Amino acid sequence: MSMIEPEIAKLLEIEGVDSRFTLCAIVSKRARQLTDELFFAEKDCKDVMDKKLVLPHGKAVDEAVYELYDHEIQFTSAAAAE
Repeated sequence: MSMIEPEIAKLLEIEGVDSRFTLCAIVSKRARQLTDELFFAEKDCKDVMDKKLVLPHGKAVDEAVYELYDHEIQFTSAAAAE
């Protein structure tokens, strides 16, 4: 068992992910979106005492990786968009 689940090799097999750079760009963009969503959701909960929200897989990057692996993220590569 590796320390990284799912393995990077499996993530690189996803259609449209042609390199580690593309993989990093997709995951980091989604992680930023998740972080912003959590920030604004917590900000809107002004009346709640313990308003710390959590993601199912812990951190935003982990959640983004699992969303990509489970095909929950839709993206278009720049080459395909032309």
